[in-house]
Amino acid sequence: MGANPYHNQHIDEFADCLDNSLYELQTHYDRILLQQQAQIEELTERVHELENKISPTPFQLEFQVTKDSLKKLRDSIMGAFRK
Repeated sequence: MGANPYHNQHIDEFADCLDNSLYELQTHYDRILLQQQAQIEELTERVHELENKISPTPFQLEFQVTKDSLKKLRDSIMGAFRK
């Protein structure tokens, strides 16, 4: 492959360098994914704990929709967009 007697050695060195770089990148991203997985598991546990703490609503509400209450609701919603 040409006049350079070290041609194969250069190819091997380049391949080793490339392998090492890919290994470092893969290790870096694996570490990130493992941290994210641990955070997701922790959050899932916290959600389950919160769900277990929440009891069903101990009261019931009855309400009646009137023309005035709908107008007040509409005015407050539209007022939020105007600010």
